[in-house]
Amino acid sequence: PDLHPPDTLDGQRILGRDKTLAVFAHGNYNINENVSLFGGLRLTRDEKTVDYAIFGETFALFGLSPLQHHQKLTYTPLSWSIGARTRATDNLSAYVKISHGYRSATIKDDFIGQADLAAPTGFFTKPEFLTNYELGFKFHRPKSGLRLDASAFYMDYQDIQVSISQEPFLFLRTLTNAAKAHIVGFEADMDWQFAPNWRVSGGAGYIKTRYDRFEPEPGRDLSGTGFGTAPKWTFNGALDYEHADRHGRWQAHIDGHYLIAPDDFVLRTLPFVGQYPVFNGWIGFAPKNRAWQIRLWVKNLGNTHRPKTNFHWGAGLGPLLDNITVQYEPPRRYGLSLSVPFGR
Repeated sequence: PDLHPPDTLDGQRILGRDKTLAVFAHGNYNINENVSLFGGLRLTRDEKTVDYAIFGETFALFGLSPLQHHQKLTYTPLSWSIGARTRATDNLSAYVKISHGYRSATIKDDFIGQADLAAPTGFFTKPEFLTNYELGFKFHRPKSGLRLDASAFYMDYQDIQVSISQEPFLFLRTLTNAAKAHIVGFEADMDWQFAPNWRVSGGAGYIKTRYDRFEPEPGRDLSGTGFGTAPKWTFNGALDYEHADRHGRWQAHIDGHYLIAPDDFVLRTLPFVGQYPVFNGWIGFAPKNRAWQIRLWVKNLGNTHRPKTNFHWGAGLGPLLDNITVQYEPPRRYGLSLSVPFGR
């Protein structure tokens, strides 16, 4: 035992305390029966306190000496929204809205060194601010069974919080701020009962993301690249059939979705999910008294075997460029479900 040095405890301790107080108000003003204005204000006091310590010999391998630090941040941001609604006809309405909000500061990463403490905000990120511009309309015509909704938006970010890998811990992700970024897009969905027993529904969405100014470290400029966290296009649709007879109610349903990956993500080695269709369906029956319902269902009708989600958790060690956890679309599944309502 005398030949072995005593064991030392290696680890880190983070004690965080958050205190948030807010006052807010919201109001509506009807100019006439077809036009109204609305708006709101929210004043927030956000206080964060952290006691941080790292100790032991293991962290010295990464250039981190024992450290103990206390830091407190206080922000009092003002959030607001303003907009207008109008009813053009009995079936058509529209709205426009501008809102401004924020996400509070947070700890940058799991391991803090002197370089973090030398930064203006210490080992906290800056708070994130967002101004959102949105325009949309809603159409509903009960006689024809048609409903349409659509909206377009532009999201302007200041100091958006981003997860990246940085020296010396390339195998871990850390939070930092991108000075400017934006998202532009639109989405639309519809629902139409085009016949007494038939209903069709569907939707489409488009998103374009962009870092306008983002230099996480000297010599590394990610300006002009996309976020890589959302599909560029999203499509979905469904068809339903229902028929009632003296025995009860028969139903059939089929749905599907399709994603198109973004083309401006800087990490080209990261495979994006989607870019393939997936279909699901079921048939069901319920008696007239609706005492029970039975369904025979199938998921992933085409037995598609492609990546469903992935998680890029680090920049890798040695020859590994990326560490990626990939979850594949489950294979085709069949099932039978029986539901019985209680308390009726």
